[in-house]
Amino acid sequence: MKGLIYLSGGGNAKQSKKIDLSLRKALLKRGSSRCLYIPVALKNDYYSDAVNWFKSQYGYLESIDTVTSSASAKAFSKKTYDLIYIGGGNTGKLLYTLAHYGLDDYISKHINSGGLVYGGSAGAIIFGKTITVAPTDEFVESNDNHGYNYLNNSSLVPHLYGEFSNRHIAEAKRFNSNLIGLSESSGLIFCNDRIVDIFNPEGIKRLDNLFT
Repeated sequence: MKGLIYLSGGGNAKQSKKIDLSLRKALLKRGSSRCLYIPVALKNDYYSDAVNWFKSQYGYLESIDTVTSSASAKAFSKKTYDLIYIGGGNTGKLLYTLAHYGLDDYISKHINSGGLVYGGSAGAIIFGKTITVAPTDEFVESNDNHGYNYLNNSSLVPHLYGEFSNRHIAEAKRFNSNLIGLSESSGLIFCNDRIVDIFNPEGIKRLDNLFT
């Protein structure tokens, strides 16, 4: 059985409380909570503040290693973790940096071996079929913008209030993808390409049958 992928709409600690609590319970059930934290979607100057925030929010974790460079990615990818936590920021920077650091394969192996992954905002978008549903300044058209496609051929739009935009729908069709939208207080858990839990369903939107 593959691991669990926690997807958050990108809200603050209060908004994401339910999904965060579920994550903590899953780690307690495992009896181990070694974490690899990946804040590389942010500007490099923000890494230190991000680490301080993360430790303040997830102080129950028994250990936290943080990827801030190619060297740290190489060193930490030799280790095994219970949780990989991927934070928000610039979606393209995140996807391209993970590939440059060789962490895309590492994340895939982690999931396939039953590990837990948490993605918030940009960290959630990359698990969809395309990242071009992110704001247009967060990806480069000439780059490979395919996501990891762990969401049953859907692409994910966080911070969504209201309806999907025409651009969201056009990009989904261009990549033969369906759409999932999450408000900042909503979240999902995927396992084996299926949704296995939902948080605040009133804030979740879906648009299927966009391709044949």
